[in-house]
Amino acid sequence: MKRFRKIAEAHKIALNTEIAKILDVDGLESIYERIANNSKSKVFSFGDEEIVEAFCAVTLDYKTLMQEIFNEVGLITKLRFAAAIPTLLDWIYKMNWSQHFPSNAYVLTLGKTRKNFDAQIILNEVEDFARAGQANFIWVDTRKSNNSARKFYERSGFTEFSQSPCSVLYKKCL
Repeated sequence: MKRFRKIAEAHKIALNTEIAKILDVDGLESIYERIANNSKSKVFSFGDEEIVEAFCAVTLDYKTLMQEIFNEVGLITKLRFAAAIPTLLDWIYKMNWSQHFPSNAYVLTLGKTRKNFDAQIILNEVEDFARAGQANFIWVDTRKSNNSARKFYERSGFTEFSQSPCSVLYKKCL
């Protein structure tokens, strides 16, 4: 679908993440399609048919979604995912953190391609989706080095829950 292709292209432009570096647009497009097809997940995009100004993916069932994605992607994509995690210790932290996600919303990714796009609009949509799914919390993690994202989440009512060597996990009560 053209929409997910545009979101994947925007992801490659907007987010300088290890996943965006390792996966090509086809791989990202496939992942966004799988997220959108999961009944407890949603992909948001803002802009028009040609230009995605901002995007977000969120799930209410992190464990099942990750199993679905990993069961359907090939070995090369799995290896690329593994290579995207900066350290083994960071991976261990992320696995430990995921125990908090059941029955709660987890933001898989959030990005914008237009600098002056108000990202609070995205979080408002995420909060509405989470409340409709009866989530008690919204969880999001970001790189420790991404100071602008960290400040944005803190201004938006998220509090730091934990840190790994490379990432910070935030939560927000609904």
